[in-house]
Amino acid sequence: MDGTGEHLWPRSYGLKRRPSLTDLHNIRPADANVNSSRGNKYYGGCAATSKKCARPANREAAPDTETDSERWAPPFQVRGDVARSLMYMAVSYGSGQKDAAPHLELSDSPSIRGGWVSFQLFYNGMN
Repeated sequence: MDGTGEHLWPRSYGLKRRPSLTDLHNIRPADANVNSSRGNKYYGGCAATSKKCARPANREAAPDTETDSERWAPPFQVRGDVARSLMYMAVSYGSGQKDAAPHLELSDSPSIRGGWVSFQLFYNGMN
């Protein structure tokens, strides 16, 4: 495994500077190839109507991962951890913070800000 640090909340969705960019609650060890495959997709399961859902999400990813054109589902054993990290980031660096904060948000319209809140609430109870 070629390791790297994965930003759970992608840098391209508002993380420009410290402290949000380097917050260790948002960085996890990851396989470089798997991290590259995820890119900046939102965390969540494949849409029920998705005809292009790949399982596993990458040939080097855990067998219980999945991905489509918009979403990436991590392994079951870490889905709750990922959800709590994303919720932490939204609270710590959300719209209620100082102007220098990136104003991160979770919603069910992820193109607005940063992620599927309904998936994160569901994942939170998983582990």
